[in-house]
Amino acid sequence: MFADAGRRKKTNDLHSAWFNGDGYESWENVWGIWNGITPYDGEAIRRVGAMLRHFGGEGFLQSPEWEPHTLEVFQDGIYASKFPLAARRATLWTVVNRKPGNMLVDLTVKEGRNYFDCYHGTQLHSVPMGANNLAHVSGPRVSFPIEPYGFGCVFETDEEPSDKLTNFLQHMQKITTKPLASYDYKWKPLPQQMVEIPPTARTTEAPMGTVLVPHEPNFVFVVSGVEIEGDALPTAVDVQYPWEDHPQRQHIHHMSVGPFYMDKYPVTNANYSAYLEATGFRPDDDYNWLKNWKGSTTAPDGMTDLPVQYISLEEARAFCAWKGARLPHSYEWQYAAQGTDGRTYPWGNDKNQSKFPVEKSGNTFLGSEPVTAHAPDGDSVFGVSDMVGNVWQYTDEFQDDHTRSVILRGGSNYRPSGSDWYFPQAKALNTHNRYFLFDHSYERAGTVGFRCVVDAADDASPISV
Repeated sequence: MFADAGRRKKTNDLHSAWFNGDGYESWENVWGIWNGITPYDGEAIRRVGAMLRHFGGEGFLQSPEWEPHTLEVFQDGIYASKFPLAARRATLWTVVNRKPGNMLVDLTVKEGRNYFDCYHGTQLHSVPMGANNLAHVSGPRVSFPIEPYGFGCVFETDEEPSDKLTNFLQHMQKITTKPLASYDYKWKPLPQQMVEIPPTARTTEAPMGTVLVPHEPNFVFVVSGVEIEGDALPTAVDVQYPWEDHPQRQHIHHMSVGPFYMDKYPVTNANYSAYLEATGFRPDDDYNWLKNWKGSTTAPDGMTDLPVQYISLEEARAFCAWKGARLPHSYEWQYAAQGTDGRTYPWGNDKNQSKFPVEKSGNTFLGSEPVTAHAPDGDSVFGVSDMVGNVWQYTDEFQDDHTRSVILRGGSNYRPSGSDWYFPQAKALNTHNRYFLFDHSYERAGTVGFRCVVDAADDASPISV
């Protein structure tokens, strides 16, 4: 099986699969970016797939006498493999054209046998040696056309065609009537949309437990996705903000941000316990919901000051809405953490371990730290605490026609050991990661929490917390 891990053009991969009589798998969704197949490549896959399925099912592509680069096909730029099957007294040739022009391909053959162009679905008739002045041909031959960068197929048998072969040839004749070159080959990225976060009612007074993040008319939002791989893709494996024309890993934008009131700390187990008591909320599917509460709907003793975890994105939104708040946009979160000087961490540019939780690895998640553990030394310039290294925090959701994801900010205090492929950290404020959304039970994770914001009036005043 030949796997295509996201290349924009499929011709080389399809040539390899067909020449080698191998299967083909194309990853249209590569790390959450829809690497869609062009009409040209889709049609090529349809044709090659039909031939692979037919002759693979007939056993030819498993021939122990497989002969790659057979010398029976000899034109420049044309390459063929030969798959004899002695038990069937028949042979298959898989042919590819590596040149940009139409070719008429010659194949030396034997007298008294039947030959079929199984790409075009027609029978071939041999020409005696010396016809058309082909002095280099040492015996009778058949000729068949092959398109630019196209595919060829010849089948030899000493029997009359079976009903199965006849049906296959008729199918190939039908689907190859239109030249491949007539199909659109231009790749286009699939656009993403950032899901709207409706503003809250503006207030002049800080809700309990919040701090004011003032208006900034010219915030320079600079951030990069840290997802594994993807730079070689047509578009990188990240997101498309509203001011961008396609998904990309690097983002920079000058924008007006604020004012808003942001929770000084991430939402805690005590906060969420109060919400449950007030609303009676229980999810329909409670798999992994508040997993570390071990079945209780009241925050366990000793855990009240820990950030609430094992909460889905929609459940986090519902909590914020109950407070008359909302989740922050990713650029609001970054501005609240970074201020206006582009610092790397909320407290400055030095990665001072005393100001954020120590990251633990291994195969067991030991839990988070109290949200107050590194305040005020780890606070941002606006006095927002616990923004880095304790739990990831939900911000913006992005969607396209096939995927949903949410931008997580701040990193966490745990990353399993044993594989660099696991969700990379993004503790630096100019980085983020992208978390894919499927359903509530999937999204609930011990390393993910959230905080809320409320939009502030222009004359809002800070109140000490």
